[in-house]
Amino acid sequence: MPEANTEKEYSKFEEQTELVTRIHGHLKDGKRHLDKWRKQAIIAFDYFAGNQWSTEDKAKLDDEQRPAIVFNRTVRVINAVAGLELQNRQEVVYKPRELNDSINNELLTNAARWVRDLCDAEDEESQAFKDDLICGIGWLETHIDYEQDPDGMIFIERTDPLEMLYDPAAKKRNLDDARWVARIKEYDKHEFKEIWPDAEISQDESSLNFWGSAGQQPINVEESRFYRADSGQQYEIDKNSVQVIQYQWFEREPFYRVEHPQDGVKQFSVEEFNKIKEYVEANGFKYVKQYKRQYKQAFLLGKEILEQGDCAVNMFTFRAITGLLDRNNNTWFGLMQLMIDPQMYANKWLSQILYILNSNAKGGLLYESGAFADPRAAAEDMARPDKNVELVSGGLEMIRDKPQIQYPAGIDKLLNYAIESINELVGVNLEMLGVSNRDQAAVLEMQRKQAGITVLADFFDALRRYRKEQGRVLADFILEYISDGRLIKVVGGDLGKHVPLMKEHMDVKYDVEVDEAPSSPNMKDKVFMTISSLLPQLLEAGIPIPPEILDYAPLPTTLIEKWKQQIADQGPDEYEQFAQEVKKRLAELEVERNQADIKNTEAKTQETQAKTEKTGSEIMVNYAKAEHEAKLADIEPNAKLREQNRKDVELAIDALKN
Repeated sequence: MPEANTEKEYSKFEEQTELVTRIHGHLKDGKRHLDKWRKQAIIAFDYFAGNQWSTEDKAKLDDEQRPAIVFNRTVRVINAVAGLELQNRQEVVYKPRELNDSINNELLTNAARWVRDLCDAEDEESQAFKDDLICGIGWLETHIDYEQDPDGMIFIERTDPLEMLYDPAAKKRNLDDARWVARIKEYDKHEFKEIWPDAEISQDESSLNFWGSAGQQPINVEESRFYRADSGQQYEIDKNSVQVIQYQWFEREPFYRVEHPQDGVKQFSVEEFNKIKEYVEANGFKYVKQYKRQYKQAFLLGKEILEQGDCAVNMFTFRAITGLLDRNNNTWFGLMQLMIDPQMYANKWLSQILYILNSNAKGGLLYESGAFADPRAAAEDMARPDKNVELVSGGLEMIRDKPQIQYPAGIDKLLNYAIESINELVGVNLEMLGVSNRDQAAVLEMQRKQAGITVLADFFDALRRYRKEQGRVLADFILEYISDGRLIKVVGGDLGKHVPLMKEHMDVKYDVEVDEAPSSPNMKDKVFMTISSLLPQLLEAGIPIPPEILDYAPLPTTLIEKWKQQIADQGPDEYEQFAQEVKKRLAELEVERNQADIKNTEAKTQETQAKTEKTGSEIMVNYAKAEHEAKLADIEPNAKLREQNRKDVELAIDALKN
């Protein structure tokens, strides 16, 4: 840091020195706090990529000529949960708090949708959510960029979680109570000079590696050995790059609120209030001293401050998505940490089984010296069925089969247990993976899938909370940097309508709500299925159907746009005529359906009558039998007469049946 010559420069020098000392103290505490987590996070990312054997185990297997097998089952679990987020994407909607603000909030909502679409925010957030599932935390940064657009463009970009540090005292979800956050980013020296052309890179600063070994100060690469990043020791750094610290924090700044009888309540800084204090007290105006947060930011190279000032907006521009809380260590972990142990043992047991099978494939021999005529040729030809092995006289008595290694009982059960535990530990069932091989009702399968999603509620709740926080940040960015009259396309209303973004049109109070995005595939399917069932009733009631309904149809976007354009070009009269024709056709179909129902009812009535007549005939037969039996009981015992009467009755019964 340069020396100060004047008193003013010396005061600024002291202020910067105090700030640098405070920043490095916070960074040191944050690095110490996350040292264990960083090692676990590196392992988690390795497991996701299929690098699941440690350097020591891999070297040992190579020495023993044993296979290092990896069947990566963790990646499909992570991708399945990440796919749920892709299929159910959400967006931020700004709801009005006051009357007559609905149009302005709709404009702000469309502006946010426009910004997010230009910077591919959905894709960046999906990648950060996957980071959360793997290592326990994902990061995104919202910033303004003037390189691609001279007027400025807002970007929402995913940040590598291994570049981030934060306040160790933060405990709330998404680190909402953090007092500071920081990013340690490597810049190529040429890129660094383009961004900060006046900064000088000293030899010490170019060789500094902030991510030293656990609990150590930054080390000098020139005087240290190089180690792999996953070894838990020194980290190798490219000598052609430098590490820049981007540090954000907030300070509590006092201000005064003064109540004026005519102008209402106004805010004043401490300096402004001191100038009008006598006037305020002389007139008996009410005032109160309060505090507000002022968010600040600084860029450092080593101990040299490159930039310093307020944040782009009065909030942290870095936002986190947290996973599951490790309360004792006050760190966060994801699904991968739960799957590492079963995946590791599955690899080891599978490798061990294959080694045993390979070792016993050819077997072996125990033989005495001199049993073979040519021991070298015998070793080469023993396993070949088309070769003969020459023995000395009596050599067969000197040869015995080598006892084979016994296959460990139950090792296959352990392997299956480890494989099954990969899914069971994280609660991702087969229905969520889409590989369920049992026959079950669709309702039951949906219930099982919903149960799996319930187990993952913490992750999706953190994502929803992030969207609300990021929605506030994005609104401030839009109001501060984009409300310059730029035209944006408004979704809904007139097709292709563009309106200017002006701050006075959007300077309103709002509530941030999270809703399913129209681009979500699940959202489209649900809405279109519901509308399809309601459409006949709506047309029958004479309710007009808006062209925006096509946005939810499972059709190509170009076809939907052309269809909507044709509807818009037809005008209201033609559209009403089309609706009347549809209504008329629906009425005809209803008449045909009623006629079919009437015919069906008549057929059922005839069938019922036939059954009734048949039942009546059976009753008459039974009655005749009963009457006949009663008469037989009263006839005198005359065998011939009874026999003749019986035959006569049977003939009568047969005639009645026919």
